[in-house]
Amino acid sequence: MAVGKLLPTLSAYGGYLDQYGFNPAYKEANWFTGLALTIPLFDRSLYADVARERIQGEKAAQHLRAVENQIGLDIRTALAALTESRNRVTTAEAAVAQAEESFRIEQEKYASGAGVMVDLLLAQAAAVTAVANQTQALFDYNAAVVAYRRATGTLEGYLQ
Repeated sequence: MAVGKLLPTLSAYGGYLDQYGFNPAYKEANWFTGLALTIPLFDRSLYADVARERIQGEKAAQHLRAVENQIGLDIRTALAALTESRNRVTTAEAAVAQAEESFRIEQEKYASGAGVMVDLLLAQAAAVTAVANQTQALFDYNAAVVAYRRATGTLEGYLQ
């Protein structure tokens, strides 16, 4: 818009005018036309406007690049968190299976008289801790899914 103000402007005008007089009586018709050419040669404020708009365009381009970079970083971070939390869920499931098997073995040892109560209680505590870790891993996975969908802009469809 500022560059457009620097361009020459050509204006045309025209009109008709009736004149009447009483003493002496007369009636006169006047036609007029004209052209006006405006060339803004010495208007420094227009050049300042052009420079200001150019700087604002550069700032907007830099801001756009920064936003695009941030979005890319958010997506990569969310994807890494999603992959890591998926691996934690798999590991936690294996740990739960191992802890439950250990608890089952300790129960059989205690029932046959070969084990002690302390070992049984420690195995049970390990099984409960493994289940708690699995639950936390599932929560983290779901949080990572939400973060990934938010970063990719697909969160609304996920929530419906």
